[in-house]
Amino acid sequence: ADRFRIFVQKAHNSPRDELHRPPRLKPKIPEMKAFALLVLLALPAVFPPAAFAQAAESGGPGDYIVSRDTPAWFKPSFLDFGEDAAEAAENGRRVMIYFGQDGCPYCKKLHQDSFKNPEIVRFLNRRFDAVAVNIFGDVEAVWTDGAELTEKELAAKLGIQLTPTLLFLDERGNEIVRVAGYQPPHRLRAVLDYAARRLDLQGKSLESHMREAAAKHSARPAPPPQNFAPPKGRLNAPGKRSVVFVSQGGCEICAEWRDYLSQNAGKWGAKFQLFALNRFGENPAAKTESESESESEWARRMKVSFAPALIFLNADGSEFFRADGYLRAFHLDSVLDSAAAGAAAAEPEFQRFLQRRADRLRERGEEVRIW
Repeated sequence: ADRFRIFVQKAHNSPRDELHRPPRLKPKIPEMKAFALLVLLALPAVFPPAAFAQAAESGGPGDYIVSRDTPAWFKPSFLDFGEDAAEAAENGRRVMIYFGQDGCPYCKKLHQDSFKNPEIVRFLNRRFDAVAVNIFGDVEAVWTDGAELTEKELAAKLGIQLTPTLLFLDERGNEIVRVAGYQPPHRLRAVLDYAARRLDLQGKSLESHMREAAAKHSARPAPPPQNFAPPKGRLNAPGKRSVVFVSQGGCEICAEWRDYLSQNAGKWGAKFQLFALNRFGENPAAKTESESESESEWARRMKVSFAPALIFLNADGSEFFRADGYLRAFHLDSVLDSAAAGAAAAEPEFQRFLQRRADRLRERGEEVRIW
């Protein structure tokens, strides 16, 4: 069944051209499932297992392919997510949808760090049905509301902005948790624990759960990046949009982002007001001109589940973009440019923005170092 999944994706994934669309698959048609079985029985002779193993082991971070590199323990699915959720519920499990894209180094890092981690894999196999979706793919899918659309249309419908994104469904097919971007294994394990223990049904938020997990490891916070000021009631200052860098102690990624922001404070400050906030801090931060709240209260109200985070605010204090998955310099620069240009919108626009930016840099003779 895993080989058939690869076969279907390779046969029906088109180039990233909105004008080209292959014939639409019909996942619910019994004849299609019968055809799947026939192809499954024939594939070992056509595509020897060694060929798949050799392909999966090749290359560096930029050669990641969703259909080829998705782990064999993922569920072979016709991407009918209502059926997937119901089937998982019958077995006391939940659905985890993995959204990736070809050539995504963060996707490959997730696979290397977590999807090959024996403890995490065992937990996922016990408690979840994992299904893969290519955000630029053209395989037919059926969402939980009955809408029939391609993979890339589904990604756009759900507002997938970054890859990888993990989306968890409850027994009725409702979204309960979303993790946008790469998170290290210990954080992913905490998210899996939240979804598997059904803490959402107990009224507990992911932010609260992750806050408790992070507080156990939080140390004294480091100084803010250069030119990033403590809030002091100015987060919603009129006239200019803001970006808030949220960090916490004992966080290696926070330290990496802090160094990047300090080195690039000039170009960030030219486009936004710059603020730094300690996720567990008690310094004042304002939500209105007359009522104040602490940094930790602000982070809780904004549902900050992961740190570091870059939260972009309009002049009235409303959020219009967020990046809280691990990103390196090229993508941090892209987030800045996209937010400043007003292009930080739902997928596929942001992903298209990344592609166009990389193309422009290459045309100017600049090296594009994605990773």
